[in-house]
Amino acid sequence: MGLYYLWLELVRHYTESATWAWLGFVALFSVFVVPSQPRPAARLLVLIVGLVAAVLAGLYTAYVIAYFATAEDLATRGRNEVVVFLLAGGGCVVALAARFLPSLGHHAHVRMTALVACGLLSFLLLDSVALGYVRAEESQFATFWSESVQRHQFLRTTKDLDVVVPKRSVKPSMLMDGELTKNPGQLPNDCVGEFYGKRSVVLGD
Repeated sequence: MGLYYLWLELVRHYTESATWAWLGFVALFSVFVVPSQPRPAARLLVLIVGLVAAVLAGLYTAYVIAYFATAEDLATRGRNEVVVFLLAGGGCVVALAARFLPSLGHHAHVRMTALVACGLLSFLLLDSVALGYVRAEESQFATFWSESVQRHQFLRTTKDLDVVVPKRSVKPSMLMDGELTKNPGQLPNDCVGEFYGKRSVVLGD
């Protein structure tokens, strides 16, 4: 299952235009802007292969641990570090692979054209799924934060050991992946109860 979820993660991100815009930005910048420095091809190839292996192994480990602990995919809130690791690793691989090409930024006008192209590619980053969620759900963020603070204060200060928590009025998918249920022994109720020292925590009507 770890391989399955890893494959889904790779497909999810490498079919997004924002991901290719990022990799294109790195490639253009590496070839046309960064000065060329001679590197032994064999050593560079070993570094690229090792980096790809390290990134894939790290992602696979994250998904194996998540499935072992929860019997399901890695939670959205825990996927941020995985995504950053994946995109940063992919950018490093592209930058290293670009070292096999001769630097084409010897002339100022070529370098300037490449910088303009990098700037244009940056606009595609605004078309990412994450920013789409931000634009669609931004009006709910303040309410979600306020209700989260109120829920925390209620759970922290109430003397009851069996607590019924009020429902949220907004549920922005950008900020939450799941909610409390009516089953006190089910995730995440049991974890919340343990954290606040309660016998049971359930979601109200």
